[in-house]
Amino acid sequence: MLATFGNTDAWSIAQSLARQANCPWIADLKDNWRAFVPYGFRKLTAQRFADMAHMTVYSEAHRDEANRWFSQNKTVIYSGYDHAKHSSKLPSVITDKIVLSGSLYAEQNLDTFIEGVRQAVVASPSDTAPTLVYAGNETEKFLHATASLKGICAVECLGFLDSASLSDLQATARVNAYIANPSSLFQQKLPELLAAARPILVVPGESAEAVRIAEATGGILHRCHDASAVANALEASAKQTGPVRSTKIDAYSWAAQTERLRAIMQSMIEQAR
Repeated sequence: MLATFGNTDAWSIAQSLARQANCPWIADLKDNWRAFVPYGFRKLTAQRFADMAHMTVYSEAHRDEANRWFSQNKTVIYSGYDHAKHSSKLPSVITDKIVLSGSLYAEQNLDTFIEGVRQAVVASPSDTAPTLVYAGNETEKFLHATASLKGICAVECLGFLDSASLSDLQATARVNAYIANPSSLFQQKLPELLAAARPILVVPGESAEAVRIAEATGGILHRCHDASAVANALEASAKQTGPVRSTKIDAYSWAAQTERLRAIMQSMIEQAR
């Protein structure tokens, strides 16, 4: 039995059912324990679930955080990406679109990204100005932040897209961009964007774990802490016309990660016999 932490309700239910069925249960940790559990309750709450047989975690960073509170063995299971939506056939045409997707988080980081776009467009010939495209739920926030780009470059706000449409958009982008939220420990977007096989730009930076994954899978990841770094990354991406896909990204597909989880659950069943 496996239950995912976004709050402790699911863990409590799994723990209760496992006791009734006399079977082991696995705690899945997909969120930052310190960000979700109030100070003063973190150790006490963790002790309530000391009977878990194993723990799966969202990333190495989540494992390191979990080690502070839980002594059980842990296995990293990445969220991964849908391999079926990233076919081996690469798009024949790459557009001149800068695609920003997902949540926008801190306004200062969004402003840094937009200012970098402005600098890049101003420095480039007018006939090669890219289009900035946003796909996500924070339409109002995005439109407010891009007011400074009026008359400088085209801006498109697509709102929420289903996963297939988003994958198609990202696969043809000049560059895919996202705003990172450090308190999340690991950004789910990374494997999906690496599978899109286009250069990636992230503000305000990324973890060492993310960098290792990008390097191991042959991806291009630009970590941008200021507007000038954003502008430089956009200039570099304009010259990257070919794909940056490696079959090594397959290890992060849903199928591959599901197999890792299946093996863990099978091991727990065999140990309980």
